[in-house]
Amino acid sequence: SVAIADKCSLKIELGKVYLPSYQAPAGYDLNQYLRKLCEEKLPHHYPEISPRISERMERELEIIGKMGYAGYFLIVWDFIRYAKEKKIVVGPGRGSVAGSLVAYLL
Repeated sequence: SVAIADKCSLKIELGKVYLPSYQAPAGYDLNQYLRKLCEEKLPHHYPEISPRISERMERELEIIGKMGYAGYFLIVWDFIRYAKEKKIVVGPGRGSVAGSLVAYLL
């Protein structure tokens, strides 16, 4: 095991943020794909979509896009989707995102 460890090299630059990236399907950027998913799921959660709900979704998507967080939402959506497909228990969410309509829709 020491021989294997000697052959391994890992250098992490401190002070730099390393985040995973999500690859949106062809024809979509991250914001467009997040919007598509939300628009598809909205009627399943809200059979009658009120202007208040529609405006809230638009406002959240705008903020998420401006902050550059669409990829993060898609990554979390992807691993939660995977867990549910494999019958792995997932929690209800935590922090401020637990109050997000976009997070709820996903």
